Amino acid sequence: MAIRLSHPLLKQTLEKDYKNLPVGKNGRDDEDMILWFLKDRKFDIEESVSKLTKAIKWRQEFKVSELSEESVERLARTGKAFVHDCLDVNGMPVLVVVASKHFPDKEDQIENEKLCVFLIEKALSRLPDGKEEILGIFDFRGFGTENSDFEFLRFLFDVFYYYYPKRLGQVLFVDTPFLFFPLWQLIKPLLRSHASLVRFCSADTVPKEYFTETTPNVNLDFLSVRQRYITEKIKDISLKRSPRKMQPPPSRSIELLGVHQGKHVGAKIVLCSFMEKLATAI
Repeated sequence: MAIRLSHPLLKQTLEKDYKNLPVGKNGRDDEDMILWFLKDRKFDIEESVSKLTKAIKWRQEFKVSELSEESVERLARTGKAFVHDCLDVNGMPVLVVVASKHFPDKEDQIENEKLCVFLIEKALSRLPDGKEEILGIFDFRGFGTENSDFEFLRFLFDVFYYYYPKRLGQVLFVDTPFLFFPLWQLIKPLLRSHASLVRFCSADTVPKEYFTETTPNVNLDFLSVRQRYITEKIKDISLKRSPRKMQPPPSRSIELLGVHQGKHVGAKIVLCSFMEKLATAI
């Protein structure tokens, strides 16, 4: 009953008051998008219109439809984030983030944001029929002060809350170092309802509970398929650009189930550094 009553009213409001917004896929007349935001706002017309129009305007300004493999290739080749080739046991596409490969002081914030949005779109495009959510895996092994980025975290949380609501089924924080937990208490309030989706777990837990025995190489090397792709891609680019051989970058951080040999960083130093960045960002 709520859908039958709310849906036409919302469409009429959009058509009457927001004629300047685009139509078509992900536009003001997109049936799936309208229903999704209605459900997110519990069929409240005013709230649904507000959130939906904000999302449509953002997609237009951010030029989401223009994002492609080529436009994000430079950062994608680092292996810092990608959509895994396999679905999890619940049929959810898997978005993997390797925290130790994120260097905010050396990278452009806009490029990172574009890669993030492109991968979310890619993961959602792989949703099987009947599925609506994705699994996020954050590999925190090797995480240090040089990888902390409050500004990007805030962007990530806003993206999922405002523009991709209810698209995260669960978020795994894998092998988070002890020094991360004081930071978590600062980050947690920003997550809103997403905080309840976060589970802290070990790397061993990932293949045992979130994948099946038929997942290629999952028990030996969770990311082996992706790692080979990156290595082959880099070699291919190297041969095209220069007759010299180019060695692929170290892949130890890419292997989610590999053994990380990084050094531990003092919790006090990391916390102080993070607090400085937090104060600057706020």
